[in-house]
Amino acid sequence: MRFLLGVIAVSAFAQTSGLQGLVTDPSGAAVPGVELRLVNAATGVSSTATTNDSGFYSVPLLPQGTYRITAAKAGFS
Repeated sequence: MRFLLGVIAVSAFAQTSGLQGLVTDPSGAAVPGVELRLVNAATGVSSTATTNDSGFYSVPLLPQGTYRITAAKAGFS
């Protein structure tokens, strides 16, 4: 099975922002328990989050920058 990663950038303070979104499968159903890893391209510093029962995730107070996001869950590709 596949899943889709929804991303919404949220500004917080002048030097930081946050990221939140929803992970769904192709049918639109929420996918709980997806582990997300965000890596800052400039610094290599990483943050993690896991989707809740509704497929929602939130990573607050990230330093501004460009991030690589990966998502993984057993049984999905």
